[in-house]
Amino acid sequence: MSDLPISESIRLRPVYRRYLKRKHHMPLRIPSDEERSDAIKVLRECYPPVWEIDEILLAEAELVTIEAMV
Repeated sequence: MSDLPISESIRLRPVYRRYLKRKHHMPLRIPSDEERSDAIKVLRECYPPVWEIDEILLAEAELVTIEAMV
């Protein structure tokens, strides 16, 4: 197992990264273009929610869109 290469192709979605910052009370800035774009994708891809992660992503995507309007 230690001979297996480490994957670098898997990364956190920008919306999920923002969710983790919010959850750990880290300071948040105005949503970036990348976060806003990902929020739109989440709203399209994860509705209706099937898994718990879908619900988390949808809630954070809604917050991103609200915060982007301010």
